[in-house]
Amino acid sequence: MIPDDRASLDALDRFWDEVAAGRPGVAADLDPADAVVIRRFQRLPNAAAPRRGAADRVWDRIAVGDGLRGNTVRSAVPVPLSRRTPSLLPLPPARPWFNAERRRWLSAQFAMAALLAVTLASAFVAFRGEQAGLGTTDGQPVGGTVWTIPGAANDVPMFRGNAAHTGEEPGPGPGDTPRIRWRLTADGPLTEGMAMVDGTIYANAGNTLLAIDATTGAMRWRLPVGESPLRGAPAVAGGSVFVTDTSGTIIAVDARTGVERWSRNGGLSSSGADSGSPTVAGGTVIVFDRGVSAIDAVTGAYRWHSTLVCYGAPVVSASIIYASCQDRGLHAIDLATGVDLGHLDPYRSFLSLVVIRNSVYGVEVGGPVIAIDRTDGSERWQISTLQTSLISPIASAGGRIFVVDGFDLVAVDATTGGEVWRHQIAGGVATAPVVAAGTVYVGAYDHRVFGLDAATGEERWQVAVAGSIVTEPAVVDGVVYVGDDTNTLYALGSAPANP
Repeated sequence: MIPDDRASLDALDRFWDEVAAGRPGVAADLDPADAVVIRRFQRLPNAAAPRRGAADRVWDRIAVGDGLRGNTVRSAVPVPLSRRTPSLLPLPPARPWFNAERRRWLSAQFAMAALLAVTLASAFVAFRGEQAGLGTTDGQPVGGTVWTIPGAANDVPMFRGNAAHTGEEPGPGPGDTPRIRWRLTADGPLTEGMAMVDGTIYANAGNTLLAIDATTGAMRWRLPVGESPLRGAPAVAGGSVFVTDTSGTIIAVDARTGVERWSRNGGLSSSGADSGSPTVAGGTVIVFDRGVSAIDAVTGAYRWHSTLVCYGAPVVSASIIYASCQDRGLHAIDLATGVDLGHLDPYRSFLSLVVIRNSVYGVEVGGPVIAIDRTDGSERWQISTLQTSLISPIASAGGRIFVVDGFDLVAVDATTGGEVWRHQIAGGVATAPVVAAGTVYVGAYDHRVFGLDAATGEERWQVAVAGSIVTEPAVVDGVVYVGDDTNTLYALGSAPANP
């Protein structure tokens, strides 16, 4: 380690100690559990100290400028970590504490300090976790402003509802047994999921991306994207819709007009097990193509590329990507830099992952469901008797996880792994479960959609449509949206039927 970096790293350690202790006014919006995760990654068995010059590279990436003006954290002149003082921001001249102007100034400074802290935390993970031989980054980070994912609380912006893939929907669901409010026949076969933002549904249908009014079912626009069919679910962020196709091309489309903004072909890996669903976090689109790629959501330029070949869909939590890869390892990858932070589990391959606070839950190839501590990689529990499949990612809510076991939907205590209840779906479970406002939703091969009580597993209702369900349900504002294998989208709600 570079000798003069010690004081700055100690200052960061103290800062995260304060966050973990819940000190008010430092970073009130940060989850203390995330702080613990960031601090403990350095303790993984194969973690190594930063190599010489790492601090300068960190600041080359984030280039924090004086004053944090506007919404950017970029400066024309990078300042190495060792040359900054531990203080986050300077204090103004002394004034009476109750002064209104002072209080407004302090509020702004605390908000800016929290923004800087999150940026430093990402850099710190890369700085403490940089190591040789665990992965490669073939590209360089690209400059840009800080992004947030826009949209209201009742949006479903990407696969499994969010970047951590918890399967939690905004809800609420229908108040009683729903009826078909509208139906729309799509241009081609529907894929595994939809996105819904600002009252518009975005769905992949064969070679066409569709935008549909969620209230009426009217087509807003449709975009043919070429010869290769689309795969997975769309992701929506910053006014763009991101989709991938079977050739490995990722396409960004204007969410309002349907006009293509950019496209990039990363090529497909040979694994064949990736869903194709992109994940968007921090202005970065993460895709599994011929490796793991991080792409600037605005420009389409690579921020970095890793040669790790991974399964499923990228899962992101606390600025860390979790991915199960061909080397039979569960990897943690820094979102900002692409640095491989090491194996959380070096022995097993997982078809799907979900992150809930300090645990990563995975469905292993062959069926077992395993809970892994994401701070040190230790196994918390394992259920080896379940018969899971490719279509059964885990959903989570209220301290429980929900997973498919053959013809049954099973609720498991997330802490102990103990079975809470199971409900048989006689027609065979065809979709992954999702959860909204105390109800679990799942689709079946025998054309039915089910709503089950999340606490007891009791059936609340079932509705039949024309075909086998192929898209996992989206549940927003009292309506359940699903698609079947007749290429038809349905809105199921309590309002009067309008077929």
